[in-house]
This record gives sequence, structure tokens and C-alpha cells, in this order.
Amino acid sequence: KMGLSLLQPKHSQLITVNGEATVSLGFKRIVDFTYQISQKSGEDTKDVSSSFGILTVSRFSMKLKLLPPARGMYDVMLFARPANTTGTFSWVCSFQLECPEPQPSEELPENPFLSWGLHQTAKTLGVKECSHGAEAVEVDT
Repeated sequence: KMGLSLLQPKHSQLITVNGEATVSLGFKRIVDFTYQISQKSGEDTKDVSSSFGILTVSRFSMKLKLLPPARGMYDVMLFARPANTTGTFSWVCSFQLECPEPQPSEELPENPFLSWGLHQTAKTLGVKECSHGAEAVEVDT
């Protein structure tokens, strides 16, 4: 329906490297995405703040950079819907994420929108591309 393709990873089990892991999807039509991260502890699961992921969306792909706050196992669920619609998001894929050693970092603020950065339709609104590309810009404070 939405023409999604999994670019990375090619399997459902992820292990962080230096405290981070990445999930990428490609698409042919503009799509909105959101995600949910839950930490597993035995039989229990606890929702983790979405500020431990950085979701960026470009014209034909999305990238979710996962930064788990603590060592352990996590469930990651991705949801999508056609852009410019108000319908509910549909579950599109899930991953298990193992974090043997978290990255020492500050918690990011909650993102009030669906993704960070320019929206995929920004060009049609007259906004030029960002001089830093689609990647998140990190600065020392």
C-alpha cells in the first residue's frame, strides 16, 4: 500500500555499536512515521521516552537512530501512514534491540512533531535544502 522497503537492518535482531543502532526504510510516496520503544525486564515491558530515538525523514527514506538510555533488551515498533492524512498510523515492522553498553549522553528533548529536521514536502513550500544534509547536527555545549 505505502510502498515501503527495509533498507537497514536485514534482520529483526539489532545490537548497538557504541550505544547506538539504526533502522532505515525507503519509500516511493511521501509517508509519515512514528515509533515506540519499550524496555524489556523479564516478563514486563516499560515504554521508554521517544527522546531516545532521532527520526529523520527525507524525500525517499527515513532513518531512526536509536540511543537506548541503559543496557538491556528493547522492543522497537515502527508505524507509518500516507503523508498529509489524519488517519491512524499502521504498524509496519518491529525489531528487538540489545544494548550491551549505552552511550553516555544527555537525554534529548521530546520532539513535538513526527520527525526531526525538514519535512519531506518542504521543497514544495519553497524551503531550500538544509546546508547540513538530512543527518542530525550535533554541537558541543
